[in-house]
Formats: sequence, structure tokens, C-alpha cells
Amino acid sequence: TLFHTRQKTILKTLRRRVSGAIMGISTSQDGTATVLSDVTAAPSAAPTVAFQVASRPLRGRYNAVLLLTDLESDDAVAIKAMAARIRSIPMLVVVGEGDADKRQLAADLLNTYGLQASDGIIQGRSSAVEYPAGALRSYSGCEATAPLPPQDVDVTQKVQAFLSRYSSPFVLILKPPHELLTLPPDLLGRSTAALYGSFNLLEFRTVIQEGTLSGKKLLPSEASRLADGLLVAFKACLLVERSKSVGRDATIDCLQGGDLWPLLSADRSLMRLLAEWNTHSVLAHSRSLAKLSEQISGSCGGAQPEQTFKLINELTPKMDKKLAIINGIGKCKGQQLCFADPLVVACVLDDEGKLSEYVHQVEPPGAFFELRASTSDDKQQIVRLASQILVRALQSEVAA
Repeated sequence: TLFHTRQKTILKTLRRRVSGAIMGISTSQDGTATVLSDVTAAPSAAPTVAFQVASRPLRGRYNAVLLLTDLESDDAVAIKAMAARIRSIPMLVVVGEGDADKRQLAADLLNTYGLQASDGIIQGRSSAVEYPAGALRSYSGCEATAPLPPQDVDVTQKVQAFLSRYSSPFVLILKPPHELLTLPPDLLGRSTAALYGSFNLLEFRTVIQEGTLSGKKLLPSEASRLADGLLVAFKACLLVERSKSVGRDATIDCLQGGDLWPLLSADRSLMRLLAEWNTHSVLAHSRSLAKLSEQISGSCGGAQPEQTFKLINELTPKMDKKLAIINGIGKCKGQQLCFADPLVVACVLDDEGKLSEYVHQVEPPGAFFELRASTSDDKQQIVRLASQILVRALQSEVAA
């Protein structure tokens, strides 16, 4: 009856608040947690809702999700594919990178895919890199989402409080994990993580080396040691990078056969984000190419030709990658995105373990693994299998 339903709701709310008070956490009606005391208190008993990962090395049941994202177009696909699996799971979202506050975009995106950040959406570390203004409005045409208030929170403390509250949290890392660097090892030790590396780890190491987070500059070797230390601190961690698994330039695009792109192109909000992001990428890489070209031109005709050729040798790989990105976007008329973050999620959703044979333990032996292909045929097979996993996830979401 309506009376009994309301009674159960009231009792559930009271239990949550009492549990929060015991742990030093106050929970407001909108689900936002505020730290009252020691945030490293013992975790509460596992809630009744949990999601399961069936394949190694991430196998387990998880009762909370910490999502770190920079909200590029491939992040949106990854979140869309994960939506059915993590719906109703307690979640904290940390957005970051770029020169914009992305919290409202995150709220609109989550709302579109039927997700709710029960513990809030917070803006983590930003950067000087431009984030296209039009992309921020990509999901604003959907069902209205309440505007978010100005942020006034200690990000690291908020993350620490969230992980402290749950016995088996899952951390999905789709951006540089700056906000995790100073967390207590015991919290990481009972958390399981999947992350996309490449730029995310490169930027993470750079920021550590420059002392932006600690106020102390470090040698490159020291920065790498700290960054790698974070990865091995997790209970289990899977690292995914395109270059090692599917090829540096692997994409999801409209020229490929199969059902994946049609499922994505039907999502108008996603296509708006993709158009904004790809337009921005072409402009940004074109400007960067112009600067690299000027460096080479300025060196030509000098008194030391060997220095010019050394510079050319250093810069042309960078130019080659940028040209490949521009060429790929143009060839697909903008209907293309990196097969990066969606590949991470495919590993998480791999219920049948089809990708497991390509998961290798990183030396020295421990709980740190990476997705790795040994041959070009392996890379093509990983692309096929991951695409199939994503199709199934997206089809189930459409059906729901």
C-alpha cells in the first residue's frame, strides 16, 4: 500500500542517515555527502544493490562507482554503454581537464542515460586546454536538469569520504587521476579500478613532476614511480591503451560495418557532442601543426644542418599523429571517435571473458594487468570482440 511504501522509504532514509552519522558523514536529501569527522572510518555494510563484473582480472561484485571523466565524446559512449549495469548503484562523479566547469554537462549527460550521481558531481583539476563551449550544451536539450550551485568542496576529501563509505567500490578512470594521488593506501587497496592510460597517465606524471599537486618539483623517474605506485595500490587494476591493444589510430566510425555506429548515431545528444569535439580537434591540431612547421622552417638554412635534421626527426612523429587524426575525422565527415574509453568499458562488460586471453599481468607479478595484443591479427580480433560487447550493451539499453 501507499502507506507501507512511504513507511519503508522513511525507514530507509533514517538508516542511511544513522549509518552516515556513525561514520562521520551527513547525507542530505539530494544524496550529497558532507564529511563531519574522520573520513577513513570503517565502511558500512554492503548495500543491497551491486553490479557484477564477470571476467578476470576485475571479477567481483561492487556496491559503489567512482567515475573520473573529462567528458570527451568517447567518454560519453563509455558511460552510455555502462548505464544499464550501474543504474541504481551509488555513484560519485569527478569531472576535470580543460578550461570549463563540466559539472552541468555531466548532470545533463547522466540524466539522458537514466543515471544519477547519488553522491554528487564535483569539478576536479582543470587545465589551460580549451574545451569547446558548444560541447557543454550538447545534452542540454534533453529533459531539464536542475542547475548546479557553485562548488564549495574539498575534492580529495569528498572522494576519500565516498570510498570510505563502501566496502567494495569500483573506480572507472577516464581522465588523469589527479584526485587519487594522496588517498590512503588502504582505501585504494579495497578498490578495484579500470582505466585508460596514454594521455591520462602522461598528463598525470607531468603534473606530478611539475609539483602542481604537491608544491614540490620531482625528477621524471620520481614522478613515474609515484604514478605507477597508484596503479599497483588498487586491489586489482586493468590498464587499457590503444597502442598496445587495438592500434594507436583505432576508431569507431561511420565507415565500419556492423551495428555499433548505427546505435550511436541514433543518439542526437551524443552526435552534437561528437560534432563539437571533432570540429575543435581539427582546429586545435591544425594550429599545432602550424607551430611545428614554423619550428622546422625556422631551423632550415642555419649554420648547423645536423640540428635541423635532428629537429625534423623529433617533430615529424608528432606531426604524423596529428595529421592522422585530422585525416580520419575528414574521411568520416566528422562521424568518428577514438576507440579508447569505450574499450575500457568493453573489458568491464565482458561477461563471457572473450577478451581475457588478451589480458596480461604486468611485471612484477601482482594485481596490475593490461590489455595487450601480440600481433596485428590480435588487434583486429580485440576490435571485433570489444565492438560486439558494446553492441550488446547498447542494444539492451535501447530495449530498456
